[in-house]
Amino acid sequence: EFKQYIVRSTATSLNGRKGPGTNYDIETKLAKGTAVTIVAESGSWLKTRTGYWIHKDYVEFVRYI
Repeated sequence: EFKQYIVRSTATSLNGRKGPGTNYDIETKLAKGTAVTIVAESGSWLKTRTGYWIHKDYVEFVRYI
């Protein structure tokens, strides 16, 4: 069972994409320090509660929910 958790963006401007990969369109950009809830993972990609995907290299773990 996947345990949801919160991460914080460490990048100046982190792309939120429509799917788990750079070939997907950018849906949003997260400012540095923005916290989001992760609800799924696919390889190096994390799915946020709002539905877009971010790369795990550009976030830091905050806590489990």
